Amino acid sequence: PAKRVTIVVGFMAAWIFTVHPAHAETGVLVMSGNAAEHERTTIGSGIENAIRSAGWTLSVKPLSKKDSDGLLKCQDSRTPWTCIPASLTTKGVHGAFVVSVDLIQGENGTPIIAITGKMIMTDPPSFAVRERYCERCADDKLTEAGEEVVQQLTRELAKRSGRTVIVIKSIPSPATLILDGEHLGGTDAKFATFPGKHTAMVEKPGY
Repeated sequence: PAKRVTIVVGFMAAWIFTVHPAHAETGVLVMSGNAAEHERTTIGSGIENAIRSAGWTLSVKPLSKKDSDGLLKCQDSRTPWTCIPASLTTKGVHGAFVVSVDLIQGENGTPIIAITGKMIMTDPPSFAVRERYCERCADDKLTEAGEEVVQQLTRELAKRSGRTVIVIKSIPSPATLILDGEHLGGTDAKFATFPGKHTAMVEKPGY
């Protein structure tokens, strides 16, 4: 019979757990693009839901045109966090979600909705860019595409910040560690991740 492996974070080979953010961050959302208003609104609702689900609070005060234009036209690819106005940071805003929703043509002339999302953080200074394309997408798929862009952005920057750390140990060690379907080497292990639900698996031949 197979022997049992003990995981310090639980007593099953697969364990689902949720890590909550220590505190909510406050951010702003700015959207632009040449896509039709319906597409922009539909994708925008998905983006707002994903931002809040990631533990962020969106500022209820609308940005001035000057501040919005400054974020949308920011061309600084090295230190884009300097494009976030000081007036916002003094109000507790530490991040900006800058999203462009554009209608482009595929190689065969098919209309495609292109979503380009940029997340800019001032604390710590960092940023990430992600793109998502949607061809002949119904409203539910457009909403989903917007959500996916934000999930990718927030998770990447959360990992970089090092604020959320998971430690997984097993007896015996080493054993193969798989987190959210990705092989991360062997136990014992400590690594940065993002707040939210995760599935950890520990495998070892004979166990």
